[in-house]
Amino acid sequence: MINLELINFQQKKLHISDEEMAKALGFKNRSTYYKYKTGSYAFKADMLPQLKVMLKIPYSKFFTKSSSEIEQKEVTA
Repeated sequence: MINLELINFQQKKLHISDEEMAKALGFKNRSTYYKYKTGSYAFKADMLPQLKVMLKIPYSKFFTKSSSEIEQKEVTA
């Protein structure tokens, strides 16, 4: 699962507008990017390299553990 909180945090921290992000990802307008950053749409794998560059986030930080992964670890521990 993509860590949307981190994406939004980094975007604000680096003062990158939705318009800039939309343009970098090849969207026609910021409203499309907004749907991705709020979780209405899921980021696609081919978007990750550009997100990594724009937001200065290593690939390992993009993902959060799903609740089922966490529950499984708790059960086996």
